[in-house]
Amino acid sequence: MRTPKHLKRALWIIALLFVAGNAVRLLAVPESFGQFGEFRGAHLSEERERDPVHRGSEVCGECHDERLEEKNNGAHGPIPCENCHFQPYAGDETHPEAHPEISQSPDRSQRACLTCHQYFPARPQAFPQLANFPEHIATNGPKLKKDDVGAHTLCVHCHNPHDPKIDLGQNG
Repeated sequence: MRTPKHLKRALWIIALLFVAGNAVRLLAVPESFGQFGEFRGAHLSEERERDPVHRGSEVCGECHDERLEEKNNGAHGPIPCENCHFQPYAGDETHPEAHPEISQSPDRSQRACLTCHQYFPARPQAFPQLANFPEHIATNGPKLKKDDVGAHTLCVHCHNPHDPKIDLGQNG
């Protein structure tokens, strides 16, 4: 029995698409892709060659000297401002008003806090960590009732991010 022409054409088209797709993939995927799982191995050496774009907390202190002093004297003293407030492009001397990604909204501050303070077993036991945020509020937040804990309860309601000891008077 002869194979109908339309089936032969369909098989040829499928085979051609398969070959073309693999050719594009071979040309488009970098050589070092997959060296470290789903990452390019060459990325590490490329990043090492780049100049750092962090300007340091001292630059922030030129305008925000009181905040910088408060941060430096608090528990977050050794942590650069950029860790929480993000860094604009290198050489860009404009104020954060031109870069809203630098300033912290309450929702973004929650994410920034939990970047370091979310429970992770590899962190030292003495490091302040949260395994369960609602439980933390119910236990440590005397000003907030357990029923008040919800999506809008944030770290900044009880903690000053620049000096994060419990501070219900100023931020609560």
